[in-house]
Parts: sequence; C-alpha cells; structure tokens
Amino acid sequence: MPVVAFPSPPDPTGSTTAAAVERFLESRTAATTRTGYAETLTHLTAITGPARRRSSTTY
Repeated sequence: MPVVAFPSPPDPTGSTTAAAVERFLESRTAATTRTGYAETLTHLTAITGPARRRSSTTY
C-alpha cells in the first residue's frame, strides 16, 4: 500500500515527535480512544525516533 504525503505547514516551535504525540493524546477525552491511538503512535515514535523534529517528518 503506498503512503501519501500530506503537506503540512512548518512547525514554528520545532516540536519533537514525542511531544506532538503527547499533546495529541492529552487532547483525547475518552480513555478508550487514547489507548487505541497510543499503541499506534508509540510505534510511530519508535520508528521515527522520539527526538525527530515534526517539521522534518512527512505525513
């Protein structure tokens, strides 16, 4: 399955993948939703590296 890159505006804060994942998960109100996303996003963070800058990541 091909991966389609979506353009994203540069992140002026230069936040890391780990920080972006944490902020996203904190914004989810349902515990079951956080749990579901957490597994996938933990895998993403492991692949990209927790310190990778979001602005250098293609989504």
